[in-house]
Amino acid sequence: MGLLREILKFSKAKGDQQAGRWEESVVESRCGATGAGLRRISMAAPHVSGVAALLVGRGLTTPQQVMQRLTQTATDLGPAGWDQFYGWGLANAAAAVGALDPARLMRAFAGSVTGAGVVRQSHLVTVASTGAFTVTGVQAGMRSVMAWQDFNGNGILDADDLWGRVDGVAVNPGQTTTGVVVPVRRYTGPPLPVTAP
Repeated sequence: MGLLREILKFSKAKGDQQAGRWEESVVESRCGATGAGLRRISMAAPHVSGVAALLVGRGLTTPQQVMQRLTQTATDLGPAGWDQFYGWGLANAAAAVGALDPARLMRAFAGSVTGAGVVRQSHLVTVASTGAFTVTGVQAGMRSVMAWQDFNGNGILDADDLWGRVDGVAVNPGQTTTGVVVPVRRYTGPPLPVTAP
């Protein structure tokens, strides 16, 4: 219930609170040619709830974490910051999960993992929306290929990042290695810095 209460606070708009309680109607019928109209809070709550669900799926588990991410990534409408009419603004799902920030795109690279961190052994390349990527600047030999989305943009492989690694990929001089699939999951290990060689 705590998360739902935070969602309602986030999506509150002027005029949607009556007698100290939230309006229960999802769809308000209107007479005339306009057909069915939809109330602000009634439509904002399901959208914000959907974005909150995406964030919970990314590992944000407390109402405070979800609320902070929602407010940081909302598209501000009206006066700057929170206001009586628009609340925090329009929930922005892509920004909330890091899809719009170039620093937070899924990246692929060859590298090695030690107890002290992850060392890149190639260029850091963007993974296309299809999942395809071409790692460049890698030396020939047996390599580990990694995929990483730095969710919070801090340059450290840590909780809530998406991460995957495939070991034993043969890289031959002057040839393109194909068919490498890197399964990616939410990272749950200790924080590791990701550094260039």
